[in-house]
Amino acid sequence: MDQGGVFMNRQSQRMKSVQAQPVGATIVAVMVVGLLVALASDAALVAESFAAVGLPGCGPDSPCARATASAWGRVPVLNWPTSFLGLAYYLGLLAAIVATRGRVSPGLKWFVRLGVVATIGFIGVALIERLICPYCLGAHTGFLCFAVAAEWAASKTRALSLGARRGATVALSTFLVATLALFPMRARAVAAAERAAERELAESTARLTSPQTEDVAVVAPPDEAADGGPVADGSASAPTTAAPPPVVVESEPASPWGPEGFTGRYRIGPAKAPIRIVILSDYQCPDCKKIERDVRALLEERDDISFSAKHFPMCTECNPHITRNMHPNACQAARAAEAAGILGGDAAFWQIHHWLFDVGGVFTARTLRAKLDELAFDYNEFLRVMQSDEVLGLIQADIDEGMALGLHFTPMIFINGVELRGWQAPNALRRAVTALARTNPPPLTAAADHPPLAKQKYIEDWRTQPTLRLRDAVEHTRGPEDARVAVVVFGDYQEENTRRVDAIFAELSRSTPMRYSFRHFPFDADCNPHVRTTRFEGSCRAA
Repeated sequence: MDQGGVFMNRQSQRMKSVQAQPVGATIVAVMVVGLLVALASDAALVAESFAAVGLPGCGPDSPCARATASAWGRVPVLNWPTSFLGLAYYLGLLAAIVATRGRVSPGLKWFVRLGVVATIGFIGVALIERLICPYCLGAHTGFLCFAVAAEWAASKTRALSLGARRGATVALSTFLVATLALFPMRARAVAAAERAAERELAESTARLTSPQTEDVAVVAPPDEAADGGPVADGSASAPTTAAPPPVVVESEPASPWGPEGFTGRYRIGPAKAPIRIVILSDYQCPDCKKIERDVRALLEERDDISFSAKHFPMCTECNPHITRNMHPNACQAARAAEAAGILGGDAAFWQIHHWLFDVGGVFTARTLRAKLDELAFDYNEFLRVMQSDEVLGLIQADIDEGMALGLHFTPMIFINGVELRGWQAPNALRRAVTALARTNPPPLTAAADHPPLAKQKYIEDWRTQPTLRLRDAVEHTRGPEDARVAVVVFGDYQEENTRRVDAIFAELSRSTPMRYSFRHFPFDADCNPHVRTTRFEGSCRAA
């Protein structure tokens, strides 16, 4: 036998004597469970982005929403959601671990380490920018547990079979396939969201540009309008998309706006203007900042607009109507703007207002002092006024108006007293203003604007929502199956309003051809994973 043959024989014997060491079942279990936790958390975020589910704690302007909307929520250039990237990455790792039976090749080990670096970076950003999304943290925690177990598995493996060496290839291949599969799903979801925003914008614009016969908040119900009810004369042109008319509701409380009408304390533009914009916003709200830029551009281009701002800070420090401190500095930012207005008038208010949006509503004592010195304010006097009860009262008056208007999230935009929905559509504010200007509206004061109050807004919000098909809970349903009206109530037996609503519909179902279903939603953490605290002990037993 020649020397080459001897060498190859020895290598073959060495490979046979040093077989791939099996990875302990416990380590494999830790790796799989960690990845499943990461996958479940990340998949929830992906499903939420498709509007397939509404995640607890991930409503508008929540830390989850702000995290996904921030620069860290997208892959630069590609504009690809990082949650989608994470989902494909975790799927790739899970496929590799299954294919190699828990063995971690050098290539797979470095693929994992790359993810560890990214994960630590994301956790750091979340802590610094206060983007504490529980689902993001769940994904990161699960992955880091997997990564620790994977390092242990790699250190205990002295040799690998050919199949085990392909772990990195399997991971990368699965990652690419999953990403390619998500692309069309993402495109469909984005298109659906854009269509919804465009539809809402078209309806708002149609309502805004429709001729008004008089200062009333309600008109004929849909059935009467559909039957060819009277139409106001003098319309310059009919809107291309008809807005659904408001429904008649019970009488609302008297208008809270006072003799000045629906406007803020400070205004840019004339008191009498054809186009009057009022926005309720939060200085730390990213969407509010975007709309603010659009308003500034319009004000620079047009002289037929008046603009005023109202506060609705998503901060528990001054807003008693919210339970989560989504924007910790929003109340202090609103206080700074109001203090500037009290001490320096309109010009000073708008200078601080613009600066606050430019800095995202976040400032330190040093940066605030530098700005106040630039504007020639006395720092100590400014702080005294800023922390006064007078300023707090002004902010809370705006907050109360927001509640009266049925505000769900910021920004809430009104043009001539009409809420602008669909503002998420591209150039929505500019398009609505341009459409209104084409109708040559007369210059009026804010006293002419009468936005609908919360009760009417809630009904109109309901009317604009897509229809959901809910499975009948036969044992909790009464009324004929073919009833034209079907009512489903989710409630808690121990909650007072649930009892009142149930009594109303139970009585109606006996005298009206309707179908009434009751579904359980106990505010009891013993059986409801979607509530953080128990409001009514024993609700689960009652259900």
